[in-house]
Amino acid sequence: MKKVVKIALCVLLIFTVAACGEKTSDTSRDYSSVTDVNDLLAAAKAQETSVSEKEEEPAPAPAPSVEEEKEPEVVSEEPEETPETEAEDTEGIDVDLTTLSQTMVYSEVYNMMYYPEDYVGKVIKMEGLYTYLFDESTGNEYHACIVKDATACCSTGIEFILSDGYEYPSEGDDICVTGTFDTYMEGDHLYCTLRDCVRN
Repeated sequence: MKKVVKIALCVLLIFTVAACGEKTSDTSRDYSSVTDVNDLLAAAKAQETSVSEKEEEPAPAPAPSVEEEKEPEVVSEEPEETPETEAEDTEGIDVDLTTLSQTMVYSEVYNMMYYPEDYVGKVIKMEGLYTYLFDESTGNEYHACIVKDATACCSTGIEFILSDGYEYPSEGDDICVTGTFDTYMEGDHLYCTLRDCVRN
């Protein structure tokens, strides 16, 4: 019986020592990493803030494309060259009948016939139908440019004399001449003419 009691006491002692050993090993643990509830909440809040800051960071601007890096081409705005039109040579011409309407030409010629003193010495340019007249009684030749009005019912003409080197056209041909307006007397009558005419 004593032997059984001894065995029981040994077993109990072994369990006691084993239990104490486990407790001692627990007390020897490092509790420096253990935090209380407030520390855990603060750590969680800090982690959330860092995550939200990372999300709020603006994305880097995309690098400019090759097309954007190219400088815009500068287009020079030079005025377009317009072809030079040959201007009609009207220098030195006082009355250009070729630029007037048929009605205005007829009116101007009418004024020349009735008010010749207003035109003497002026350079006149005119065009019309050529006509020729030979006076058998005097032997004189007369050359004239016939101008018709717009209705072609009336016509009047101005005598002209071409300068040397120019030939008269055939009767009824169109002609354009430029000469100096003058008057002359033949008998008792005053006549008008264009002297030193050139053909245009």
